[in-house]
Amino acid sequence: MAAEGTFRIGDCVECRDAGDRAWLEGVVASLSPLEVQPQGWERPCAWDLVRPCHKSPQGSSASAVEGGEGGGGEEDIEESPTCSICLCELEGDVSVSLTEVTSSTPVEATVRLPCPGGHEYHSRCIVQWL
Repeated sequence: MAAEGTFRIGDCVECRDAGDRAWLEGVVASLSPLEVQPQGWERPCAWDLVRPCHKSPQGSSASAVEGGEGGGGEEDIEESPTCSICLCELEGDVSVSLTEVTSSTPVEATVRLPCPGGHEYHSRCIVQWL
């Protein structure tokens, strides 16, 4: 499988099946077959799509690997950060931490959560969930 040379056990990756819209963050648990254990899950699983976490420096090229039976190859993709709620690109010029959000925070502002992953969302998307 082409993915074996791409990932190592313990690598932080994002995974999803072809029909899913949201990516799940997890760690590589095995290489043959490639299995990822998403955060909060008890067991690792095989996924249709696996890519490195977005924790790499901005502007760097990431690779997505199609897995599964007889599965696919590798392709280089250039990714911009996206809001995990609406799945749209984060384009706002204003970036604030969650503790700085007020009623006057622009709806297009990027809000950083105080978690280890530093997840970012549009203000208009995350505020309704808190």
